[in-house]
Amino acid sequence: LASATIAQVHRAALRRGGGREVVIKVQYADQERLCELDLRNLRRLAGFLQKRDMSFFDMLSVVAEFEAQIPKEFDFVREARMQRTIAGNLARVGIAPHTVVVPRIEEDLVTRRVLVMEYIRGCKVNNLSKLKTWGVEPSNVMTALGHAYGQMMLCDGVFHSDPHPGNLLVKRDGRVALIDFGQSKELSDHDRHNLCRFYLAMVSGKPKRIAEAFRALGIVLDLDLSSAGADEITSVF
Repeated sequence: LASATIAQVHRAALRRGGGREVVIKVQYADQERLCELDLRNLRRLAGFLQKRDMSFFDMLSVVAEFEAQIPKEFDFVREARMQRTIAGNLARVGIAPHTVVVPRIEEDLVTRRVLVMEYIRGCKVNNLSKLKTWGVEPSNVMTALGHAYGQMMLCDGVFHSDPHPGNLLVKRDGRVALIDFGQSKELSDHDRHNLCRFYLAMVSGKPKRIAEAFRALGIVLDLDLSSAGADEITSVF
C-alpha cells in the first residue's frame, strides 16, 4: 500500500475472524541505525552552516527537534499506544466514530517493529473528484478535521501530528480516517494552555493579545505585533 523511510505498509487478511482485512506496518531492517547516523551527520552540517552561511537561523534547534522526535517513530509499541489513546479521547466526546475514524489495533499483533491494525477503505482527503462522485461535501470534511484537531490539541494534549493527504482518508460515508500515528505528540498543560490563549487572541484580532500569545509560545517575529495594524497581522499568516 505504501513505502516510506522507516517502514512498508501491506494489506493482508487474518487467518482468524473470517479473514478480516488488516494493514501490516513492517519496519525496514537496520533503518534505525542508519537514521541515527543521518542525525549525527545532520548535526555536524547544521553546526558548520550555523557558524558561516546560516547564522541568521537557529538550525541547531531544528536538528534538536528531529533528534527528539524521529527516534520515537521506530517504536511501534509507542505508536499503538498513542493511537489507542487518541481513539479513546475522540470517542469520549462523541467525535469518533461519528465523524472521525481511528483504525482499531490488533492488540496481540504489535511489536516494536511490526504493527497490525484495521484496514480502512477510502480516498485521500484531497481527491476532490472522488469526493464529488461520492456526494461528500469537502467543507464537512474540514469541519470534522477541525473538531478533531481542536479536541486533540487544545483539550487532550495528545495529537496526530502528521496530517498530510496520505494520512487522511475519507470514507465513502463521509467520515474521515486518521492513519499513521508514528509522529503523534504530547503537549504539556503549559503549552496547551498557551496554545488555547493563542487561538483566542487570533479570534479577538487584538494586536496586543496576539503579541503576548506569541511570546508565551516562545515565538519571536520581526514584526512588532503590539503596534501592527490588522492588515500587517493578516499578511504574517
